Amino acid sequence: MKAAVTVAALCLLLGSCGGKPEAVEDFRFLTPRPFGYVIGDEIHQRIELRTRPGAVIAPGSLPDQGMLNRWLNLNRVEVRQQTAGSGNVYRIDLFYQAFYAPQEVKMLTIPGFELILELGHAQFRQSVPPWHFTLSPLHELAIRKDDGGEYIRPDVLPQAVQATQLAQALPGAIAFLLVSVAGLAAVYGKIGLLPRRLIFKSAYRRLCRAEAEEFAVSLDIFHQALNHLYQKPLFRAGLTDFFQRFPAYQQLETHILWFFDCSDHCFFSAETQVVSSQARDRLKQLCRACRAIERNRL
Repeated sequence: MKAAVTVAALCLLLGSCGGKPEAVEDFRFLTPRPFGYVIGDEIHQRIELRTRPGAVIAPGSLPDQGMLNRWLNLNRVEVRQQTAGSGNVYRIDLFYQAFYAPQEVKMLTIPGFELILELGHAQFRQSVPPWHFTLSPLHELAIRKDDGGEYIRPDVLPQAVQATQLAQALPGAIAFLLVSVAGLAAVYGKIGLLPRRLIFKSAYRRLCRAEAEEFAVSLDIFHQALNHLYQKPLFRAGLTDFFQRFPAYQQLETHILWFFDCSDHCFFSAETQVVSSQARDRLKQLCRACRAIERNRL
């Protein structure tokens, strides 16, 4: 028991003296180039630290964000911690910003600080050294003059656009635009380049207008659309040949057979048929599906 108390007291004594690196296995201080900065530039420093098992960075040992002195700000402090074995690996990123306006190239110093690491009840210190760099003025101290006045360097002028290149590309762009417009107009039935693509579009419009008419009128409209596509009257017996010539409509075979059943019952049956609104809606949906096929959307 006395030996344990002695060891703890020794650890506290060593921690209070500082400088002992028992809590740190590896320490790296990574800095950018120490020259070529002007007022407002941000300077990024990184600390990579590997600690022994149980050692952690004490809260508050990192510098606070904000103004450090009259010309130096600490904009951000980013700390990333990972477990490596039984110890910890820290990566600390410090982003400083200098606001000093020198009249000539001047050497400045970012102050150092001490990281405090805790291991049990003991504390250890790891020194982060100060860092020196040079800051350059934005303009010369003495303004030179010549015959034209003050020595001022203008901004680089933008490169002029060659009008000949635009003139050469314009005909091709116009031709592409006209072809695109013509293709869209043909697809949407605005011009008659592809007359068969207007068959079911026209039939669907007529079906919408014929809702108040007898159901036989709607059936006849769709019959005419099928006959127009098939280029001759289409009966149930000719559906096999129809689907061979127009295989895209094979996916609607069940609905087309339903249509022929309704047509046979309406035109050739002696029984009076009560047509429901669902039948009218299904016929319109069938016509709309055929319109989608003729526009290559199914």
